[in-house]
Amino acid sequence: MSSAVQTLPLQIECRGGSLLVAPPGYVILRKHEFHRQGGSEKHPRDLRSMLRISGDLLDRPALEARARLRGVADAWRPLSA
Repeated sequence: MSSAVQTLPLQIECRGGSLLVAPPGYVILRKHEFHRQGGSEKHPRDLRSMLRISGDLLDRPALEARARLRGVADAWRPLSA
C-alpha cells in the first residue's frame, strides 16, 4: 500500500460480476470516528479483529497519520499496539 490510506472503493471480480468494497484502511478510520461519536464497544472489538486479520496489508504509519488528522489518534493508539 502507498503512504496514503486508500479511500476509493476496490473493485473485486466474483462469479461473473464485480463488487465494489471499501478499502480496509478507510473502514478502520470510519469505525474510529463512529466509536468517538457513539461510544459503542462493538467498534473497538471490530477494529481489533480487522487489524489482526489485515496484518501487514495495512500501512499502519499512514493510518496513524490519518487518525491524527481526523482527531481519532487517542482511540487508534491502544488498538494498534
